[in-house]
Amino acid sequence: MKKPTNILFSFVVLLSGVASLQAQCDHIFTHDAVAPADTPLSIGSVYTEDGITMTTTDFNDSFGLTYNLAMAKTVMPSDVFGSGLSMVLSNAAATYNVSAHSCANVVTIEYFDGAGIENLEVNGAGLFIDEFEFMPNNIAPGVTMTVTETLHSSGAYFLGTIELQGVINKITIGGQQFEVDDIHVTNANVPSSPGCFGSCDLLFDFESLPLGDRWGDLIASSTDTPVPPGGTIFSTGDVDFYIDELHSLSGFVGFNYAMADNSISTFTGSGISLMTNNVTAGLDLSALDVDTLCFDFVDMGGSEELTINGAQFLTPSGYGELVTAPATLGGVSVSVTGSSIGFGFVGSVVLVGDVTDLKIGGQEFWIDNICIVTSESNSQGTAVGAASAVYCAMDCDYGVDNGSQAFGNQWGDVIPGPQSWQASPGDFIFNEGGVDVSIDELNGFLYPMTYSRIAIVHSPLASFGVDQVMNTNNTTALFDLSAIVTDSICLEWLDLGGHEVLEINGHLVSSPDGYGQLLGLPTSIGGTSVQITGNPVITVVGGVPTITGYQGKLVIVGEVDSLRIGGQEFWIDNLCISEAPAVSAACVADLDEDGLVGVSDLLIVLGVFGNPCQ
Repeated sequence: MKKPTNILFSFVVLLSGVASLQAQCDHIFTHDAVAPADTPLSIGSVYTEDGITMTTTDFNDSFGLTYNLAMAKTVMPSDVFGSGLSMVLSNAAATYNVSAHSCANVVTIEYFDGAGIENLEVNGAGLFIDEFEFMPNNIAPGVTMTVTETLHSSGAYFLGTIELQGVINKITIGGQQFEVDDIHVTNANVPSSPGCFGSCDLLFDFESLPLGDRWGDLIASSTDTPVPPGGTIFSTGDVDFYIDELHSLSGFVGFNYAMADNSISTFTGSGISLMTNNVTAGLDLSALDVDTLCFDFVDMGGSEELTINGAQFLTPSGYGELVTAPATLGGVSVSVTGSSIGFGFVGSVVLVGDVTDLKIGGQEFWIDNICIVTSESNSQGTAVGAASAVYCAMDCDYGVDNGSQAFGNQWGDVIPGPQSWQASPGDFIFNEGGVDVSIDELNGFLYPMTYSRIAIVHSPLASFGVDQVMNTNNTTALFDLSAIVTDSICLEWLDLGGHEVLEINGHLVSSPDGYGQLLGLPTSIGGTSVQITGNPVITVVGGVPTITGYQGKLVIVGEVDSLRIGGQEFWIDNLCISEAPAVSAACVADLDEDGLVGVSDLLIVLGVFGNPCQ
C-alpha cells in the first residue's frame, strides 16, 4: 500500500450503499405510485413521481372538451400492455410536467391505442388531434417526434412508443381507447450503461470535492496542491487514491494536474467530476478482493491510458478511442460502451475480475462514479452470483456450447433435408448438457414478428465463441431451465445487425435495430439481476475504422426457469449455468450422521464433555 502523506480532500464514499451507474439524468414516471389503483380520478388530480408531476385533464375530440375516465389500472398477466399500473385515458388526457429535469433532452412515452384518435401537445405549443403517426415531426419549436407502432391482433390494437427530442417542459397526451405508461426522461448524450450489479461496496462520486481545486504539478495555493507522480491524494480504509503520469503511443509522458470540475455536467447529468489533464487517476485496490468495477467517462480529445494490474492500453489521439480497448487486460474482462456527442464522447467502462490496481486518464478526460463491488459481497448474496464473479471462466454445472450438434444442422422455416428439420415456433430441437433447447419466434415490441431458422455454424469472428456456435436468424432460442435451481447464468453473444429479444422467466424485453443495442436493456428482468457487457467489432472500411457489430456476454443472477434470446443477425455460444448450492436440512444433533439422533450421538457428546473449546 502507498502510505499517504497528506489528506488533501474528501470523497463522498458510500459503504454498502445503493449506487447506479445508469445515466444520472434518468427519470421515469411509472404510474405505480398513483393511488388508489383501479379507481376513477377526478379531473385535476395531481401525482408526483421521480420529480415528474402528472395532472389529469380533459380531452378534445375535435368537437369539444370531454372528460370520461382517467384511472391507474392494475396490469394483469393477461393484459397486453403496461407493467405494475398503467394509466387508462378514455376520452381523457394527462399532462406530465418534466421541467424539474433540465438535464433532459429526450422523453419517451409507451402507449396502447385500442381505437379512436389521440391528443398531443408539447410545451403548450398547440394541440394536435389525430393519430400520432399523422402528426408533424416538428411537434413543437425545437422539439422533434418519432413514433414507432406495432400492429397486433390483425389491427385490433396498436402498441407504440413516442420519442420526443429537444428542450421539453411538459407533455399533454390522451386518447379514446387509450393507455399510457412509463414516461421516461433522459439525456441523449449520456449512454445507458450496463453498470455494476447490486450495491456498490465503495463509491467515488467526487461530489464533495471543492469545485476548482487541483492536484499535481502545481504551485501551492489555496486551491492548488502539489503532488508528485504516484503520490496519494486520498485514502479511505484500505484504498489509496493517487495520481500518476500519462503515457501515450508516441512516447510522450505527461504530468499536469487533476481537477474537481463541473464543466461537462451537461453531458453526464451529474455534478462534479474529476478532470484529468495529462495525468492518470489511480486506485490501489490491492487490499480488496474486487469482483466488479465500473466508472463513467467523458473524452473531449487527445489520448488516454487505461492500466489494469500493470497491463497498459494506450489510445491514439481522437474521440472515443477507449472503445477499442482489448476484451481482457491485466487478467480482467473489459467492456467499454458509449456514444459520440459531436465534439467528444461519453461512455462507461465495466471491469469484471480481480482488479488490484487501476489507472485511468487522458489529456482532456473526465471520470466519475467509480463503483466497486467486492467478492465479499458475492459470498453474502448481496451483489453478484458465481458466474459473474469470474465472468464465465468457471466450471459449469450445466452448459450448452452447441458441440453436440453437427455443423450445418438447422431448424425452423427450412426445406427438409439430411441436416434440415422443419420446426414450428415452440418446437423442441435438441437437448445438450441436460438442457432442452427449443426454437421460437422473434417478437420484439417495436417490429413485426418474424420466424426463420436456427443453425449450427462456424463463428463469423475468430474472437467469438469456441468451435461451432448457434446462429438465430430472425428467431429466438428457448432454454428450459425449470429443472435446475440456478445461481447464475452466463453466455456469449454476437450482434451483427437488426434487433434482439431477451426473455427471462416469461418477462420479455427487446432492443431497437442497430449494433450492441442489447447493452441498453434493463438491469432487472423476471426477478433476476442482469448484466450485459460488450465491445464493438471494428472493421476497417475504406481505410476508416468502422463499427460493424458488437460482441459481449450476458450474466443473469438469480433463479431462471426459462431463458429466451435471439435476433436477426445474432449468434449465441457457451451458455454456462451455475447451480445454487443445496441447503442442508440435516439435523444438527445427528453427530455420527447415521440419520438418527440416538445413544451413539449422546456418547460422542459425553466423550468430549468438559474439554475446553479451541
